[in-house]
Amino acid sequence: MSSIPATLTFSRALVVVVVLVLMARVVIVQSLVGGEPRLSAKRRARCARIRRPPPQDIVMNDPRQLLQSLDLEAFWMPLTSNRAFKQAPRLVVGAKDMYYTGADGRQVMDAMATLWCVNAGHCRPRIVEAIARQAGTLDYCSSYSIGHPVAFEAAHRVVQIAPEGMKHVFFVNSGSESVDTALKISLAYHRLRGAATRTRFIGRERGFHGANIGGMSVGGVPAYRKAFGAALLPHVDHLRHTQDLATRAFVHGQSDTGAALAEELEHRIIPLHDAINIAAVIVEPVAGAGGVLVPPQGYLERLREICDRHGILLIFDEVITGFGRLGRRSRASSSASCPT
Repeated sequence: MSSIPATLTFSRALVVVVVLVLMARVVIVQSLVGGEPRLSAKRRARCARIRRPPPQDIVMNDPRQLLQSLDLEAFWMPLTSNRAFKQAPRLVVGAKDMYYTGADGRQVMDAMATLWCVNAGHCRPRIVEAIARQAGTLDYCSSYSIGHPVAFEAAHRVVQIAPEGMKHVFFVNSGSESVDTALKISLAYHRLRGAATRTRFIGRERGFHGANIGGMSVGGVPAYRKAFGAALLPHVDHLRHTQDLATRAFVHGQSDTGAALAEELEHRIIPLHDAINIAAVIVEPVAGAGGVLVPPQGYLERLREICDRHGILLIFDEVITGFGRLGRRSRASSSASCPT
């Protein structure tokens, strides 16, 4: 597709978004003053289709009935081949403990805990009751110059199980947002200390740090860097990944060789950019989406030593590995490799 049609398509999409926002405001204003928005016959017919019964109210003895009730085109699914999915949808309608229930009634094991985030299982009674109880007491409260007791209690409990020295919690909505927030905190930290030249970040090849611009910049996923290269942060370099098929293809656990890979930070990256310009190094203790790459023994500890010596912050992205997923609360539990 040429650039002109692509530009026109984006412009049309932008116009549609603006029009929808304006229409929503009109409906809200009319509702506030007690009037009903005037809709054309065509618009009323469309609204009637939108107000059809939710899928869970449809008897699930025939998956075709569920598919006929859904407008699959409305939902633009993330990280999904939308055309392929909508030609052969894989739909789940329920979940309990380790299993999903498909639209056809089959039980399917959720072996990945969805996205490594349902480790306690689906629809556990204690969790369901706690969510319902809190929603019935206080459903939402901003943290902008206002607070509520549960947020402080949750932060206190996280600090209690966090590695030694980590005494503060900054809540975010997702892994992608957590990475971008960590990068911003790093920049602010150095600026407040009078080291405003420290603006460069060091990621690692095959690392995955989410789908936001900052995370993709420090990440090492080739497909992301190809698709969004024009928007990525400019002051970023990458360490090589830790996989070595020639010497460590069949190692179980942490290899006893390979820690020297961390020396690239000392001998190539720091001499190239100068430590005074580097804000932070960010790595996954165990690379997840990039291939489940377990670090060699001593590798993370060596990164920590080099960063400490040069005043560089070390960030561990434990969105996938933290909170017991590696058999302990976090890979950072080891004081020798604990991130800053």
